[in-house]
Amino acid sequence: MAMADGYDDRTDVLTASGWKPWPLVDGAETFATVDPFSGALRYQAATGIFHREFCGPTYRVRSEQIDLLVGVDQDLWIQRVDTRAARRGEQPFTFEAPGALLHKRVRYECA
Repeated sequence: MAMADGYDDRTDVLTASGWKPWPLVDGAETFATVDPFSGALRYQAATGIFHREFCGPTYRVRSEQIDLLVGVDQDLWIQRVDTRAARRGEQPFTFEAPGALLHKRVRYECA
């Protein structure tokens, strides 16, 4: 499957103009992001856009809220749910590599 800098060619991303297929992204868009401190949705310009063909291992996230295929070197914004800190309500969201998430219970923050 063709991958473009972490996203497969069937992934849509949320921009200020609405959802846009990743292959049509040209870098002029402002993208929806989640502020890691407040959790608020913000739109930001990209600092760079890279499209390239990719042939290698991928990680698939599929749930009711998200369906995403990324390269294994693409960090994901997650919150672990099976930790002591999570039971105390103190587990923060953090970036983690997909390989560290296999068979782990995590929460993905979706806009």
